[in-house]
Amino acid sequence: MKDKILFVDDNPSILSGLKRKLMGEYEITTALGPEQGLKAIEKFGPFAVIVSDYQMPVMNGIQFLEKARESAPDSVRMILTGQAALDVAINAVNKGEIFKFLTKPCLTEVLVDTLNSGIKYYKLVQAERDLLEKTFKSSIEVLTDILTLVSPAAFGRASRVERTMSKLAHKLDIEAPWEFEVGAMLSQIGCVTIPSDIVDKLYCGDSLDESEEKMYRTHPQLGHDLIAGIPRLENVADMILYQNKNMDGSGFPNDDVSGNYIPLGARALHIALDFDTLLASGISTEQAFKQLKQKSRLYDIEILEAFTSSVRIYQEETVMFDELELGMILSTDLLTNTGSTIIVQGTKLTPSSMARLKNIHVTKGIVEPIRVLAVPDADEDE
Repeated sequence: MKDKILFVDDNPSILSGLKRKLMGEYEITTALGPEQGLKAIEKFGPFAVIVSDYQMPVMNGIQFLEKARESAPDSVRMILTGQAALDVAINAVNKGEIFKFLTKPCLTEVLVDTLNSGIKYYKLVQAERDLLEKTFKSSIEVLTDILTLVSPAAFGRASRVERTMSKLAHKLDIEAPWEFEVGAMLSQIGCVTIPSDIVDKLYCGDSLDESEEKMYRTHPQLGHDLIAGIPRLENVADMILYQNKNMDGSGFPNDDVSGNYIPLGARALHIALDFDTLLASGISTEQAFKQLKQKSRLYDIEILEAFTSSVRIYQEETVMFDELELGMILSTDLLTNTGSTIIVQGTKLTPSSMARLKNIHVTKGIVEPIRVLAVPDADEDE
């Protein structure tokens, strides 16, 4: 498959000449002017390399490539122009992050060498991104699987909060909603170092004694330290660290951070976690909302309002084990026939948990029927 190149110029003769010279080497798309260039990126992209003339109507080449960068950030950008002024070249490099600045007329062999260098750089960026994405995804899966095995109650809490945080992220229209979701999913990862009976006690709505409370309060710091070194999770690590920080500056950690200086994700996570704790104590959703509003000085008011309008109550349904599907949410603890708890209420079924359940069902049996929450497809896609 040939590499895709976009040439943008306001002179159709130049575009025809470039296409005639290079068509055998690459998959060439041409656009007559910057406006057509932006449409071509939208319709025919992504392009490995985008080459633009400088002096064009409506916007010059630097302005065009700046806009192109917004919709095609990975494409390598070049200027091919008859205007060789030094200030133009400097502006091109500084404002448009231009890979190369070429002047007309440009020898075909020079142009081909330059395009090949751009394509090589583009592929290197793509390869590094793919590797990072795979490493990132694998790291998240490993951490959540560990939490599932070591502290099912903590995993169940994280699963419940992840759903509300996902809704809240879309309600707030934040730039990186995945950070809210991952932050919620990993918010309890520090609990792997805390005795499971303490975690179970808290998540069942029971009170902790002073020593247990002191131990539990350390889990955000432990969670932060566990993931802070993972690429792209720096913001998530801060979200986890400040998940119990109040807007007035009280709470954990004991530092001077307060108000809007608390990370946005942490302010949202604080509300979602406190809401989950209230529900675990046995009160209704409406009562939980009321109590949160009574303590509104502890929370970001705008986020609290968005939260109360984004949370949904799902309908329960009863299924047999063979009817369980990925993505279903348990509305009760899942037990073996001997009475042991396998997965706690609120857990969303994942590939790893389903595989584990199938093995347990064969060896020990699982109590049926099973109560799950019915989650509408449209809701999941919001």
